[in-house]
Amino acid sequence: MESNTLYYFYSTVAQSLAGLVGLLGAFTVLRLADLEHRLGRALDECHGQIAGKDAFHALRAAGKIVELISKVDQELQTTVESAKSAISRPLEEIKAAHQSRQALYSAAKCALATTGASIALALVGILTTEVVRSGGGPWMMGGVILQLIALGVTARSYWHLATRTIGGAA
Repeated sequence: MESNTLYYFYSTVAQSLAGLVGLLGAFTVLRLADLEHRLGRALDECHGQIAGKDAFHALRAAGKIVELISKVDQELQTTVESAKSAISRPLEEIKAAHQSRQALYSAAKCALATTGASIALALVGILTTEVVRSGGGPWMMGGVILQLIALGVTARSYWHLATRTIGGAA
């Protein structure tokens, strides 16, 4: 294997991953905007149904969704049966949107971390191509195999992120 082949391999890996990050980033931002809209709509609907509106507004403004869900759950326990259905549906929407948002954040962080590691490994490969080539085949093949393993892990994290963005897993 020639040094040009290795150089182009590592260069292509780094450039392709950078492009994929941009593409998946765009889909992630769109999905986050949709989840924020769903969450806002459910919060608006729930806000009109509960008694402690000032505390609700303060928690919402602070972005403390978990505490807000807990407060609405507590109020739901003291609410009469006829009013429970009016609060239950928006509360379930709040919970689902919050859970989806948290899963999306987690998947995005994982994808960014694995992409960064794969790009860094590719850049090290680019910088050491000549040195490794002159040192022999085992080092060269070891670097390529390591890069392929990193690409496999990165691909798995991309798939995980894609199912939460493009697939819209709730």
